[in-house]
Amino acid sequence: MTAIDRRALFARTAAWGLGLLAAERARGRRATEDLPPRGVAAYSESVYADAVSEDGSTGFIVRLCRYPEAGVAWCWGHAFRDGELFAFTDHAVPCDPAVSDLDAAEVAYRAERPGYSIALRRVGPSSRPVRCTARSRFAAHPFPRSAGAQAPPPGDGPVAMHIEAIFAPAHDPVSSLAGRTEVLGTVSAELQIGERTTALACRGHFHEQQQERPRWTAPFCYATLRGPDYHSVAILLEQGAVGFVERGGQIDRVVGFAIEPPSDGPGERHFEMRLDAAEPVRGVYRDTHVYSVPIYDLRRRGSVVAGEAGDAAVSGCVNDFLPERLTYLV
Repeated sequence: MTAIDRRALFARTAAWGLGLLAAERARGRRATEDLPPRGVAAYSESVYADAVSEDGSTGFIVRLCRYPEAGVAWCWGHAFRDGELFAFTDHAVPCDPAVSDLDAAEVAYRAERPGYSIALRRVGPSSRPVRCTARSRFAAHPFPRSAGAQAPPPGDGPVAMHIEAIFAPAHDPVSSLAGRTEVLGTVSAELQIGERTTALACRGHFHEQQQERPRWTAPFCYATLRGPDYHSVAILLEQGAVGFVERGGQIDRVVGFAIEPPSDGPGERHFEMRLDAAEPVRGVYRDTHVYSVPIYDLRRRGSVVAGEAGDAAVSGCVNDFLPERLTYLV
């Protein structure tokens, strides 16, 4: 099947699927299938921002994945405070058909519907951004810490959320996977949960990715950690590991990533990152919040963490998808 044939087939599938989504929404139900169908190739753009306090107690995660050909976006929002998690997912938010230019000096990614909006912006070229911003309003579902790796119901919850954040890169972006750039740095943000607003001054992560391959078909363990003069991303895949460690402006590539398997609830995981031109980084982190995100009929485990990477005190996020297909440290 040619690319044109595939796009035509996807467009017809998307049109039918969006009609189903609209009909189900009108009847107050959620459609049983997300678009695009799992395993179907479709051009997509994902952009992500997070901020996590040094002790891992407070922060937020927002992610937008646009499928311009389908006119639909997958949108997530998570906030953490005082031992509670607030979660939002909607895989049927409308988005316009425009394709973003990652080479532009400034690019903005947006999606919205009544009761929900997200806008993530990068100012400066993708090779050297000056700053990035995140703004989102959504209504989330609350989960106590004791709930473990639960996934929220789809759509709006009872708790109003508002996130405003400015991200300052600490290094030039690094690409470990095709079409993807990642940068870590410092974040200044206001996190409003209900009627209470919390000011954040901490470290965070911003990444962009464009691809035509189907998403959510390959297993991974993804760890993003940051601390004083330390930033790392390590990704465990079936075929090996990729990522980087940045310290004092020096980038070392990850060539091996060994980590203990995830547990159902909060736990502790030891890890080792082998580097191409430096000594391995060994450490341990503890989950401060654990949750999951629905992916078709599957779940992606997510955790906010705090711990140590070598001599650095770090915090960040670790995600596991299809862990039964990965080889973990035992």
